[in-house]
Amino acid sequence: MIKKTLLALSIVALGPTGAVAQQGGIKRTPLQKAEFPDGYVTVTGIAEVPAGGSAGRHTHPGIEIGYVLNGEAELIVEGQPDRHSWGTPGAISQGFRR
Repeated sequence: MIKKTLLALSIVALGPTGAVAQQGGIKRTPLQKAEFPDGYVTVTGIAEVPAGGSAGRHTHPGIEIGYVLNGEAELIVEGQPDRHSWGTPGAISQGFRR
């Protein structure tokens, strides 16, 4: 059973970024936004995902890096499950479907 999960996320995106829609009861708290490296915008934030919650299938124009602060998470990337628990990092390459 997957419990409520708290993730620290950094997303590197091309070009400007806007507000992220709230899906599946996920609470997102932006912490930092920087135009770094050149030509990219890097956003760091915390995502609180309720038990059984999902962000749905989506992609990012850049790299997504996460770290599980509390609980467990299962990322499904290109149809392949990747389980993470407290204290484990994860990364999703640019353009891969989550």
